[in-house]
This record gives sequence, structure tokens and C-alpha cells, in this order.
Amino acid sequence: APVTFYSPAGGLGACGPAIADTDMVVALRKELFESFNTANPLNQNLNPLCGTQIVITSKDVVGAQPVTATIQDSCVGCQGDHGIDATPALCTAVTGQADCLQQGTFQVSWSFV
Repeated sequence: APVTFYSPAGGLGACGPAIADTDMVVALRKELFESFNTANPLNQNLNPLCGTQIVITSKDVVGAQPVTATIQDSCVGCQGDHGIDATPALCTAVTGQADCLQQGTFQVSWSFV
């Protein structure tokens, strides 16, 4: 799955809480995120995925270790059916790159914990 990177800079995520660039947080592709919230489609703060953890492993880094992140947001611009968006701290943990926002897209595998 493709992973892109964003800087929430303390803004509110789809789940409600503010997200810092230093948080190990991920945003799921909007359509995938919303597909889990059939009971409350007008209030994504109640999405059952909010607070759920996923494990992410880079496919681009040899010997990459899995990293755990928490779903707190949705992503309109995520690529592919299972695309995700990661905070700068999560990006660095997954890819080892210090300046992920300039790097573009990486390939990862991810699964729910």
C-alpha cells in the first residue's frame, strides 16, 4: 500500500482529538475509513476505527522493523484502496528518513493489530 506523509501540526483529526507532528498517528484513505462507520455515517468521531492500532512495515527499507500507529484521521488524497497518510514522527520511524514530507510516497504493508 502506498503511504504519503502530512503535517497535522496540532489540527483536529477525523476522530476528534488534535494530532501533533510527533504523534505516531495514521490517517486511512477516506473511503476505507468511512466504510467502517455504518452506524454513525454523519459523525466520524464515532467511527469504530478511531483509536485502533495498525502495524506498518516499509517495503522500501531493507530490514525494516514493524511500527505500531494509531488511527486518528482520514485522508482524502491517499493513493490506492488501502493508502495511508503518516505524521512526520511515524514516517521517520517507518522509513528512517528525517524529512519525509519532501520524500514523496513509500510502499508499506500494514494490518490491524
